[in-house]
Amino acid sequence: MVPAVSLYALLALGFVPPPVRIIGSADAQTCTAPAFWDWWERRCEVLLCAEGWTRHANICLNSRNRSANAASCPVGWGVRAVDYGAGNYSMRCVDPSPPPPPDSDPGVKTGVNVSSSRTYFLKLSGSVEISVELTGMTTDFDCTVAGNNCTNRGGTADDSWSGTLGAGEHKIVVAPQGGGSGNYTLTVSARESSTGGSTGTRTQVTTLVDTSETNISASRTYSFTLARAAEVDVALTGLTIDFDCRVGSSVCTNRASTRDDSWSGDLAAGNHSVVVYPYDPGPGNYSVTVTATETLAFVAQPAGGGSTTVAICEEGEDGEADEDNCEDIVINDEITVTRGRSGGSES
Repeated sequence: MVPAVSLYALLALGFVPPPVRIIGSADAQTCTAPAFWDWWERRCEVLLCAEGWTRHANICLNSRNRSANAASCPVGWGVRAVDYGAGNYSMRCVDPSPPPPPDSDPGVKTGVNVSSSRTYFLKLSGSVEISVELTGMTTDFDCTVAGNNCTNRGGTADDSWSGTLGAGEHKIVVAPQGGGSGNYTLTVSARESSTGGSTGTRTQVTTLVDTSETNISASRTYSFTLARAAEVDVALTGLTIDFDCRVGSSVCTNRASTRDDSWSGDLAAGNHSVVVYPYDPGPGNYSVTVTATETLAFVAQPAGGGSTTVAICEEGEDGEADEDNCEDIVINDEITVTRGRSGGSES
C-alpha cells in the first residue's frame, strides 16, 4: 500500500500542484457578469424579462403581480412574454435575425372596443392559398374562415387559419367569447396557388400538437399520425418545475431545471407519441408544441403568370360587402423550391 502524503508534506518537499482552470474555453472566459456561460449550449447567456416585467433573481413580475421564470437567452437576443391564459405566462427568447420576406403584402383589419361579431368578406378572382392570423387580443375572440374554425385556443392566445380558397366571396367572422369588449388585429395574406409551370419541391410545416398544461404531476402522452415521412420538431417550454420528454424511445435534450427542452428528428409515416413527465415532484406547468416539416412536390406558377386578385372588405349596413371599404391584398407568386429527400430539384 502506498502511504498517503499530505499536501503540507508535498509543499515542504518543494512540490507545487498545477493550477486548476475552472473555465477552459476561450469563449467562456470572455463571458462576464451579468451574463454567464452555458456549458450545455456552449454559449454566453443572460437572464431576461420582457418589456413591462421586472426581474427579481430568476423570476419576472409584471404590474398585475403575475410571475414567470426569466428566460435564459444568448447575449444579444430579445425576449417576449407568452400569455397562456388563466394567469400563466412564460418568457420566450427572440432571435434578432431579420425575419424572412413575407409572401405578400397582407390586408390588416383592427377591432377596437368590439363587443359583437364582425364579418369581413374575401373577394377572390381565382384559387389562392390564404393565411389568417388573429392577434393582439385583449379578450377572448374566435374566428372562422369560410365556415372553417380557426385554432381558437382560448384566452388571448393568438389564433390562425390557413388553406386554399376558390374563386368567389368568402366570409371571415371574428366573434367575442364572453361578455365585455376588447381589441384585436386581423391579418390576411395570400399566396398564388401552384398551377402550371415548372415542377419542384416545397416545404410545408404542420402543427400537430400545441397545448399548455397546468398543475401536472404525472406523465402525459400526446399522440399524432404522419401520413408521410417528415422532420418533426418538439418544443417543451414554460416549465415551472423540471419536466422531461421523449419521442418514442428517443429522449429530448432534458437540460434540467426549468430550461426549455427540445427534440428534432426524422420520423416515418405512421403513429407516434411524445411523452412529457415530471422529473421533480409536482404539480407544475408547461407548454408543448410539435410540428412536422414535409417536403412536397409542386408545380410552380410561371413567372409573370399570376393574375389572381384578392381583396378584403368590411361589412356594409345591408350585410353585404361594402365595395367602398375594401383593401387589396398583393400576392407574391414566387415559390421557394427546396431540395427534396428523393432528389428533387433546387432553384
